[in-house]
Amino acid sequence: MSPISTWRRKPFPLTDPRTDFVWEVWTDGDGVQATGPCPECRCTTRNVITETQFAAKGPSRQLREFVASAEPAYAACECTTWHLQRPDGYTSGCGASFYIAFPAHGLPL
Repeated sequence: MSPISTWRRKPFPLTDPRTDFVWEVWTDGDGVQATGPCPECRCTTRNVITETQFAAKGPSRQLREFVASAEPAYAACECTTWHLQRPDGYTSGCGASFYIAFPAHGLPL
């Protein structure tokens, strides 16, 4: 956890995706989550990517296509640290938004 900092909206560019996040595939196969340090406040944050599938178990076509595209995933800080001046309606995060790179070896869905 980092020292208390002020909440502020700060977008990081797509051209600089984070590569220090750990990816985990959900046991039901229809979601992945990335956990790592926020580039702004340095607190640990977790971002979840899911696609709804109603007919069968396992990864949905949308999730498989998204992961296969290897495009960095858009994310926002979701840390639970209290940040000064966090606007009403925001219950987590420091205001930073950024992109997370998928692992070079892909994800086993």
